Amino acid sequence: MHLHGRDHLLSRDRANRQRRQTKVGCACFRIDTQGVLRILLITSARGAWIIPKGTVEEGQSPEAAALQEAWEEAGVHGGIMGQTLGTWLYARANAGHDTVSVLPVWIDELAKVWPEDHKRQRRWSSLREALELIQDEGLRRVLITLARRAGSGGLRAA
Repeated sequence: MHLHGRDHLLSRDRANRQRRQTKVGCACFRIDTQGVLRILLITSARGAWIIPKGTVEEGQSPEAAALQEAWEEAGVHGGIMGQTLGTWLYARANAGHDTVSVLPVWIDELAKVWPEDHKRQRRWSSLREALELIQDEGLRRVLITLARRAGSGGLRAA
């Protein structure tokens, strides 16, 4: 099906807007009683293990958007701990990719019930387990950066 005239322009404008939207993800973590980094993973709509991510809405800061996504997708209450860990190129189910900037989120509390609990599973993982479960190399690199910063004391409240 080919779009003509106004429909083509509207479709192209919608696609350009989607491309320009800022995406943010959050590497949710805690340090266990033995001092080991634990990373919270969630399942995507396709069942892959990922981290919470979403769109920064107009007028919203990336930090506020990351905390909102952490709550909605994983039931996390927490705070941003430091600067962006890096970017991750996320392959969307409907074709195309999103560049996601990932922020570290310290977990203060994990809710038993959260907005997307009926859609997603969540799992605590060591870095080693997370690297085995996650299929995306870009996301693996971001989590390695998280582990390096946690090990060097480089994560501080933003």
